[in-house]
Amino acid sequence: MTDRAQELESRHAWQRNDWLGVVVFGAAALCATLWLLDLGRGLTFFFDEWNLVEDAGTTGYLHNVLQPHNGHPLMIPFSLYELLFHTVGLRHYWPYQLMIVVFDVGCGLLLFLLLRRKVHPLIAGAGGAVLMMLGPAWQDLLWPFQIAFLGSVAGGLGALVLLDRDSRRADIGASVCLVLGLACSGAGLPFVAGVVVELAWRRRSWRRLWIPAVPLALFVVWYETVGKSGLTSSISPSSIARSIGSDTATTVAALVGRNMTVGYVLAAVFAVAIIVAVVRSPGRAARLAMGTSGLLAFWLLTVLARGVSQDSASRYLYPAAALVLVAAGELPTLITMNHRGRHATGTPGWTARAGTIVAVGVVAYTAVAIWWNAGVLISSATNLNHISAQVDAELEGVTLAGHALPATFQPDGSFMPQVTVGPYLQSVAAFGSPVPSSPHVASPLGAIVDAMLLRGHPMEVSPAPNAATSGQGCLRSPVDQQSPIVTFTLPQQGSVVTAPQGATIALRARSFSSTFPEEPFATVAAGHAVHVTWSPAPTRVHWTLEITAVPPAPAGSVVAVCPNAEGAAASST
Repeated sequence: MTDRAQELESRHAWQRNDWLGVVVFGAAALCATLWLLDLGRGLTFFFDEWNLVEDAGTTGYLHNVLQPHNGHPLMIPFSLYELLFHTVGLRHYWPYQLMIVVFDVGCGLLLFLLLRRKVHPLIAGAGGAVLMMLGPAWQDLLWPFQIAFLGSVAGGLGALVLLDRDSRRADIGASVCLVLGLACSGAGLPFVAGVVVELAWRRRSWRRLWIPAVPLALFVVWYETVGKSGLTSSISPSSIARSIGSDTATTVAALVGRNMTVGYVLAAVFAVAIIVAVVRSPGRAARLAMGTSGLLAFWLLTVLARGVSQDSASRYLYPAAALVLVAAGELPTLITMNHRGRHATGTPGWTARAGTIVAVGVVAYTAVAIWWNAGVLISSATNLNHISAQVDAELEGVTLAGHALPATFQPDGSFMPQVTVGPYLQSVAAFGSPVPSSPHVASPLGAIVDAMLLRGHPMEVSPAPNAATSGQGCLRSPVDQQSPIVTFTLPQQGSVVTAPQGATIALRARSFSSTFPEEPFATVAAGHAVHVTWSPAPTRVHWTLEITAVPPAPAGSVVAVCPNAEGAAASST
């Protein structure tokens, strides 16, 4: 048996202390699953997810599955969302959250399998743990849409695990993994580039370059036919270099749970260690070259596509962290020139004991780093929860208003700019509503919902000359200093409001709010009458109007409210 074959066999054999790593990883995976699902309670669809909701509800699967999203292919994410839309619908969000947790734990497992071949199993378990609970990468952990990036990471790590098996069947599997990674997002490209570098580094493996060539060719075909986007960026080479350095420091700082100063120092140490490792063991540094080149390619593509201002967003940390950990896992054996890694035979007992002590220290520090990072994850989950509460309230208002709002109206340009009323209602008809069916909005958000509805369809106020001020269904009420306020329910057909002869009146409206807004939507001059309506279309939104006199109001001033057709329920206070 050749040395290479012995090395591969030893790498794949599970030793007794491998189970220590399994215990660490298993505990971390369980904690990550329960923690992330708990943090995700109360969340709803967020930002880009609304693109998938509306596309699925309007133009359908076949029209959208190959379309790019911000320059990324989304074949697999869109397919998984489509499957959930047709099975669980929009009413329950937890299946979508479970999906991102499964992807996260899957990435951690693949990283553990990759690292345990080169480092102590406890350290391998710690590496998987810190990736699965990387707090600064909160978007990748709490936002199900990020199965796009996590799918690319899983595809890349799976390809590396299979490449190490060095068999024809495993090579086919590695190529398939890279294809699947690219079908999730463009974040799969750095892993393809890294595999090219790794195979080229091992000169005897040049015949295996077909492994990355197949997925790369498929990506080029997709990009040239349907994938081109208008995302471009003009950045100087010096700015690119500074940005890559800063982004790498941010990634390292996130992994160790410290600030950017520590991140810069450790990133510099990391770079020096890479150089030392390549100098000491150049023939064995192919995987290190893969991780390093993949990391540089990832940040380069991110800066070119998104610009310097967006390249350090939370969602980019997870793929970068995975590549950093892949490279870091190679350093110990390359620097010490222990080419069989932890599987070498004849290791002195004191060396093994020292390695175990170091590994226990790494596990302990990993737990501390996760704890330090927990604050970012918890605060981000709290912020998403507040956003979700507002989005739910606004969409409940949209659902109840129905076609009273224009089809092209955007309910919220900040938290769901992708949503317009027409396509949203189509999606609700197809997959159910993501908000409760009960017409109840929490009082702090009622004013926001009212303002949104009036922005989409303002109260219609028009002159009503010669309007009646008495008769069946009419309300006549004093509106002076002793009785300054009149309220009434606006019927769907609207009402005619006549101001007193001696006073101007102001009109305010509320539906979901418990209080009236400060600013009136209209004023009516003394002795004049106006028609007031909201929407002639059928709607489940009911408005209460408030009439106040603009001081000074003479004693005995009386306002008249009459229905346009049949009576309206009215009350005065």
